[in-house]
Amino acid sequence: MTQQLLLGLTMCDEVTLDNFIKGSNEALIANLKQAMNNPEACSLLFYAEKGVGKSHLLQGACHYAHSRGLQSCYLPMAELQNFSVEAFNDLENLDVICLDDIDVIAGNPLWEEALFHLFNRLRDQGKMLFMASSVGINELPLALPDLQSRLRGSLVYSVHPLDDEAKMHALQSHARNLGMTLEEEAAGFLIRRCHRDMTSLMMHLNNLDQASLEAKRPITIPFIKKTLNI
Repeated sequence: MTQQLLLGLTMCDEVTLDNFIKGSNEALIANLKQAMNNPEACSLLFYAEKGVGKSHLLQGACHYAHSRGLQSCYLPMAELQNFSVEAFNDLENLDVICLDDIDVIAGNPLWEEALFHLFNRLRDQGKMLFMASSVGINELPLALPDLQSRLRGSLVYSVHPLDDEAKMHALQSHARNLGMTLEEEAAGFLIRRCHRDMTSLMMHLNNLDQASLEAKRPITIPFIKKTLNI
């Protein structure tokens, strides 16, 4: 069951640590890479609001681990919470475990206990556990004190959102990866007129790319207004 479940979970191949727009998050990126360049038992937790890039970082960490010859696994708890805790079985046989959205299982006794035991098995085997949450440790409604203790013993980082200049750079970089040009004026218009989190902005850019290809038109402000109805 666990193997079938893991095979059904996919990651984005284009998401890496190197194409994450760091902004003020250089220390977090450096520590993720350092941990995998010198593999030993460690746990790291980072938290941020939705759309800042937590999933990008975890999936990027998995790809980086693969480039270092390490076996890794990305598990989005928002998808797994309704399955059996057996999903955590035997994960200590891998080198790097990346758990996304651990806040969704806070308060669930079965999942909290399963995560606590996974912590212990990974530590005993000298493996790495990277976790992401939408809230900080103090806001997690954990019922198991031992799990709270394990989390507090981890390296903890707040993922800082990008400022507008960095968002513009990220949009233009993604546009180049898609094979198109996004002028600074158009990028700035998107940031000012759309939802400002990066997940929404990237989704809009992907939609604009598709519409641009179909219409065979460049992405200008009038084209953005018409396509996104803003």
